Amino acid sequence: MHQEFATPDIVSEIVIESLVFELLASCYRLAVSGAGFQKWLALAIEYVHAHYTEEVTLGKVAARIGVHPAHLARGFRARLHKTLGEYVRELRLARASQDLLEIERAHTPHIAVGHKSLRWFR
Repeated sequence: MHQEFATPDIVSEIVIESLVFELLASCYRLAVSGAGFQKWLALAIEYVHAHYTEEVTLGKVAARIGVHPAHLARGFRARLHKTLGEYVRELRLARASQDLLEIERAHTPHIAVGHKSLRWFR
């Protein structure tokens, strides 16, 4: 790796990128293995993504996946570095932002095809 930085050549960028991807893959495998990521936490995240438009509470999620609410809260914060409520709010905000962008695109189709004014697009 040091050689790729010390004397870069035409393939150095590819070598560095492949090493980064290998490192990311190793981190992911560790995270989803029993050592770093619990199955119940994956189920909790899956449940939240499927039901974030509804009322999502620690109690509901914990009951659904079969763990104690306190265990869910501690595990969620330990692995994701945020509370379940923060995660749900971020998910909702991300969806709202995406919806706003889609609305903006729907109201400005003339821009997508190169017209500067909607008046000439009609």
